[in-house]
Amino acid sequence: MAIECQSDSPFLEARGEVNYLEGFFCVLTHKKKDFRNVPPTVRVSVSTYSQRKDGGEVGASYRMALMQFDVQLLQKIVVPSLQKVVLNRSKNTASISVFSNVDFIVKALDPKTKQALNPYESPLKYSVTKENDPAKGLNAFSLKLSVTMETEDKDWLV
Repeated sequence: MAIECQSDSPFLEARGEVNYLEGFFCVLTHKKKDFRNVPPTVRVSVSTYSQRKDGGEVGASYRMALMQFDVQLLQKIVVPSLQKVVLNRSKNTASISVFSNVDFIVKALDPKTKQALNPYESPLKYSVTKENDPAKGLNAFSLKLSVTMETEDKDWLV
């Protein structure tokens, strides 16, 4: 008997192993690929098949699917090459590229108290939109920041 584990994504390699004392295992290895396209979950399929004594596979007629399960991949938010965004009366908007394989929430914090600002009362406004450009990747978002013209110059923490 042999076990085969297959991943439906190039980001996770699955390999089956049989231990006759403990059962079978799927050994999962994360492949370092472009983070812009990492899915939040990967489906792994497990099947068993017969093997000849010389190690060769008997044939497809002896193959049987056992189970499928989802593996949650590392949830990560990446802001590539961002140094600092300065917003003031003369430059009151900015757009930042963000990559994430999970949904996320943006909160602005008061620079002094580090408390979350009420988005309806704060002079700092922000919105997140999903990019629909395949060249940017499946996980591309655009974070748009703006300040009202009445704002005083200060550092904002987002």
